[in-house]
Amino acid sequence: MLFAVVFVTLIHGFGQFKLIPMQDAIQTFFGISEGAYGIMGSVQNWLMTALSIPLGLLAR
Repeated sequence: MLFAVVFVTLIHGFGQFKLIPMQDAIQTFFGISEGAYGIMGSVQNWLMTALSIPLGLLAR
């Protein structure tokens, strides 16, 4: 259980900084505008926030 909690916590941290350096590649690959990319980033941040709550309860 401890391994799973630590692993998920590390993946969450790495995933938080993945979108900004890859912005050009993601926009080109999916053919989306900067506005759509901004919405995608916002959704990712809201999902990470929502998933942090159960992860905190699990870690506790």
